[in-house]
Amino acid sequence: RSRAPAFSWPQGADLADLLKGKPVGHSGNVVANGAFAAMKTAIFLVRGGQLQTPALASGILRGITRNIVMQMAEKKGLEVYERMILPEEILQADECFLTNTTMEVMPVTYCDGRPIGRGLPGAITLALKKAFRAHVEELVKVYRTRQVLEET
Repeated sequence: RSRAPAFSWPQGADLADLLKGKPVGHSGNVVANGAFAAMKTAIFLVRGGQLQTPALASGILRGITRNIVMQMAEKKGLEVYERMILPEEILQADECFLTNTTMEVMPVTYCDGRPIGRGLPGAITLALKKAFRAHVEELVKVYRTRQVLEET
């Protein structure tokens, strides 16, 4: 099994709300790895090697992390589709992940107690997670270099 942190939706969470950018869960938060994570996230599905995410017209947040991940996916040769996604499509996906500033790219492996794909983080999700982390680390290096230059 993969040791990558993964996320499971709680029983009874309204997935239709997530697809519209609304909070999921009884308190407006869900538990991810034992900690509460505010649900201002974007969701992505991987199906047949294509990346799919709800269209902005559905009401989801136009997130910076979402946009960067979409650009990275396209650079890796993946087709990215923004479209309306139905809740039942989440369980039909090969892979699923969430993006936001705090979690960056978080694999989703189970939904309502049922596995998504094989129930493990998928190869595309893990590749995008790794690429995004490298991007952030590069930005931090640039920032620190600028700090040092400004101090001298």
